Amino acid sequence: MKILVFQNYPCEDAAMAGTAFEEYGADIEVVDCFNSKRPPDARGDALLVLGGPMNVYEEEKYSFLKWETEWIRNWAEEGRPMLGLCLGAQLLSKATGGKVTKNAVPEIGHCEVSLTDAGLQDPLFSGIRNPVPVVQWHQDTFSVPSGGILLATAEKCTNQAFRIYRAIGLQFHLEIGRDKMSAWIDEYVRNPNEEGIDVEGILGDFAGKETVYANTCRTLIKNFLRYDVSGSVKSVR
Repeated sequence: MKILVFQNYPCEDAAMAGTAFEEYGADIEVVDCFNSKRPPDARGDALLVLGGPMNVYEEEKYSFLKWETEWIRNWAEEGRPMLGLCLGAQLLSKATGGKVTKNAVPEIGHCEVSLTDAGLQDPLFSGIRNPVPVVQWHQDTFSVPSGGILLATAEKCTNQAFRIYRAIGLQFHLEIGRDKMSAWIDEYVRNPNEEGIDVEGILGDFAGKETVYANTCRTLIKNFLRYDVSGSVKSVR
């Protein structure tokens, strides 16, 4: 089994999600979208689209977003399995007819998202507690495209997860731990006080949450492989 990974920015790699895919026997091929001017000559059984600091509507500034959006549209409409994280979820929404706009407030740090009735029944979240503890870092939000199903929601940002065809978009992050969050803060935050970001609080709270994130990420990736790549339930060691 081969997983294509679309990496949209150098410091935002697959992290714990990549480790989980490999643990369950998948091979990973990373596509450096940020430095690619044209679609890659690559194929896989499933697609993982990662986050990034750009917005989906900044195609003039980040030209790769044009071919990536089209790639995702074709991939999803062909009924192929995809998992999009943060920017990846927003790209999936845009590619399949949804809209991406500024959220009322930025979400940065730790929070919980609540599964909808559909989310509770969706195999992706089997064995995962509700509400789901997650990490957030985004300013935009997506709409659920026509034909899509809302799977998770939260107070400060209503649309947190959706499924359309065999593609899933998650606005939140499960794949990162304290070290990765620290690296993102170094990369993206210039003045924490002015930007209203409690760096010490965010990093400190990983002490009681990092293991939960890791276990939740492993479970979600296992569920994704069991139910979506195969098209039917199968055993994953």
